[in-house]
Order: sequence, then structure tokens, then C-alpha cells
Amino acid sequence: MKTFSLFLFVFLCKCSVAQDAESPFNKYGPLQAKTFSSFEEAMKSKDDVYKLQSENEDLSKDIQKIKRLPHLQIAVLRNNRLSTLPTEMGALSELVYLQIAQNPLQHFPTSMVNWQLLEVLLLQQSALDSLPSEMATLLNLQTLQIHSNSTDTFRVGAAISKIPKLRSITIYNSNLHGFPRSITKCLQLKEVTLVACKIKKISTQIGNLQNLQTLILEGNTIETIPTSLFDLVQMKSLSLKDNNIKIVPEEIALLKKLELLDLRGNPISSTDIDLLRALMPQCKIMF
Repeated sequence: MKTFSLFLFVFLCKCSVAQDAESPFNKYGPLQAKTFSSFEEAMKSKDDVYKLQSENEDLSKDIQKIKRLPHLQIAVLRNNRLSTLPTEMGALSELVYLQIAQNPLQHFPTSMVNWQLLEVLLLQQSALDSLPSEMATLLNLQTLQIHSNSTDTFRVGAAISKIPKLRSITIYNSNLHGFPRSITKCLQLKEVTLVACKIKKISTQIGNLQNLQTLILEGNTIETIPTSLFDLVQMKSLSLKDNNIKIVPEEIALLKKLELLDLRGNPISSTDIDLLRALMPQCKIMF
């Protein structure tokens, strides 16, 4: 099994609900608000619930009751036997952070259009075949992460290209079978991570992402780098680790702000690496 780089390690750490300064429960919602760790307990304090962390509770029959938590801002639902989210979830109009993990989730309710304050959406170990069209209505969504989606093919769809504030998208261990073109239309993106997604080619439209600073395309089967990638003049970090790239065009030196280039796990000659290091003295090249 291939070992992914420090980028992926950092990503997985961010996805975990750790009780430290980076925990979403410390970052979002009222600072002094209690974090309820039991759904049943939260139901007893409906108007005082801003933060909910429900893990290993079977909510398949009771999840519709979540509408009784009108002030819920942070919700982490892990291993709750949820294959779908009920329409009642639309009542969570103050939701800012939503993480759904280890649930066989297949569908989102159309009522998600009411999540106008949602900034972060994390979907881990779900069973989605595509992102819902209603996602285009999430006007404040900034971070989208999809981790280990289990379906044979996962389609990102066109909806994300209409999210005006989307800054970061991460898709890990999900069967994309291609670089999603809709991502190249998210012009405000600063970070794109597509790891172990069976991508063979980088879209030639990648050059549209003029604000992109971090691009991680590890563990795919990419063989060539399109010249349009060299238009990304704001790029600081680029990881192409564990692909099938044999040649890196000298034009990559046009990325003057590039600080880190990870080429480990590619069949590139050491001579070519030495040339790149000479052309890009400001950049740390890992090989």
C-alpha cells in the first residue's frame, strides 16, 4: 500500500473531532456553550443546544427529532446508522458546521437549501453516488471534504461550481474516475486535494483556478502535466506524489511562488530532478 505524504496526514487530523484548540467545538458556536454528547440528552435541553456530538448512537428512527434543536450550529453525527437525512434537517437554519461520518448516507434532503449559514461540510465513509443539486444554494459554504465514499463511481456534479465562497475541496479515496470539470469552475478555490481517486488526467481547464495556492493529486495514475497548470501563478504547494509521471516540463519554473513540489513515487530520472532544482532554487523539491 502506498504511503501518502504529510499533506494527507494533516488532512486526516483536521477531519477528526479532537478535543484541542483545532476542534470545531472550540472554533465554531458560542464559546461557553456545552457540547452535548448524547442525542437523548440534547432533546431535554432543546433551546440551549448549540453543539452536538453524537457518536455510536442509533438515530435511524429518531433523527427527524433534530428539528427540535433550532439553535444547533455544530453537528457531528458519527456511526448512527443513517442512510438518509430527513426533511426535518432543513429546520437547522443556524447550522454552521456539519460532519457526517461512518454512516451509509445515500441522500440529502432538498430542505438543505435552508442551511444558508453552513461554512463546513465533511462527509466521511458515506455511500453517495453524487452531490445534490441543492448544494448550489449553500452560499456560505467554504470547506467541502469527502472521505472514503463507498460507491463504484462518485460524481461531483455541476452544483459546486455555483457556490460563491468555496475555498477548499478535498476528496480522498473515492472513485471519481476523472478530474471533475466542475471543480475548474470554482474560481475562488485556494486548496484542491484529490487523493486516491483513480484520476488519470489533470483537466486542461485547471488553469482557470487563478487563486489556487495548494494542489494535492496524490495516489492517482496521472502520466502527464498539462501546460495550463503553469498558469497557476499563486501556487505555493504542489504534490503529485505516487503517480506515473515521467517528465516534468521545464515550464513549471514559471510558478515563481512555488515553495514545495512533491514528486516522490514517480518514474522521473534523477537528472531531470537535478535540472528542476537548478531552475527552481526557491522551491523544496521532494523526490
